[in-house]
Amino acid sequence: MKRVVLGGGEPSIDPAIAMITRMLKDLGLEIKMLTNSYSLSRDLVEELRDPRVTVIASVKSIDPKKHREYTGFPLEPVLTNITNMYESGINIAIETILIPGFNDVEEIRRLAKFIASLDRDILLIIDSFIPVPGALWRKPTLDELDRVEQEASKYLENVYVRGRTISSGLRGEIYLIYPRPLDRNSTQNLYTG
Repeated sequence: MKRVVLGGGEPSIDPAIAMITRMLKDLGLEIKMLTNSYSLSRDLVEELRDPRVTVIASVKSIDPKKHREYTGFPLEPVLTNITNMYESGINIAIETILIPGFNDVEEIRRLAKFIASLDRDILLIIDSFIPVPGALWRKPTLDELDRVEQEASKYLENVYVRGRTISSGLRGEIYLIYPRPLDRNSTQNLYTG
């Protein structure tokens, strides 16, 4: 194993996440953490400050009202934590989603400006919304994906748009690990069944 992606629900709320991150680093693994960046403990921030770790922070919309509508949480702590992580020397990337009629090109342009205020070299990943039954919005067109990439690229050096093509396959094997709930009062080995 060479890489680990910590994701799922929200990895930062796991009380053992700092310890898990430290253990994975001790194994020499490259780590990517997918997070909403709403709440990050001091211990976790210390563990994330490592060249082998990249935090991919999700910002559903730069518009505070839309962000709260989509996530149920305020935007301000997310932007503050992203800024603090960057200023602490943590490798970060930002992820958002193009949702026609909700999180459009204008909102993503504003997000790109915010990111550029920190560093033009921070990666912005733009996902294509995939409608599910009952969704209020539609999937973006290829032209919309191209346009949002062009607009974001006016401010950022690294913009990646997902949703135009489907990968023809992954190299290697991927293992999904679902740990059983951790007893907060226990120090038992996290890897035992």
